[in-house]
Amino acid sequence: MDSSDIYGGPPLQMPLTPFEFVKQPRVVLKIVVMIISVIGLGCSTNGCMVNNHSIFNKDPNACHFGVAVTVLAFLISLISVVTDYMCDKTANIKRRRCILLSDIADAGLLAFLNFVAFCYLANRWSHTNSTWLDEMNFEHWQRRNARSLIFFSFLALFAWV
Repeated sequence: MDSSDIYGGPPLQMPLTPFEFVKQPRVVLKIVVMIISVIGLGCSTNGCMVNNHSIFNKDPNACHFGVAVTVLAFLISLISVVTDYMCDKTANIKRRRCILLSDIADAGLLAFLNFVAFCYLANRWSHTNSTWLDEMNFEHWQRRNARSLIFFSFLALFAWV
């Protein structure tokens, strides 16, 4: 058995071009996760607070948690793409093993955080009264952003799994 095939990587004699690397399914999925996290970040930062009132049932921690999870997901997926590219060019089996294990641990952590974010945001949104939103002058696009943040945290949960 060739030692370069142990962790599913291509043989080390064939260096991948950046275009071939981006066409790999794991890299495409990580780029999709980056796009999902950027959209979620836009939803969580745009219109989540009005006059120091959060759209999620007066809970500013919900907005902050949504921002934290999406920023963390973007950064970890970006770092993961870079380490995957380096892993394909690394001959050291122990280093490749560490990269693979950290990739699995990061995916598990972010799947868990997105699950917690989905449950937390959906709970806060379900307890939000529409008359209170009207009184606090939250507009309809802000309500759509809140629902979109909940949807994208749910979508990111499955993208990381």
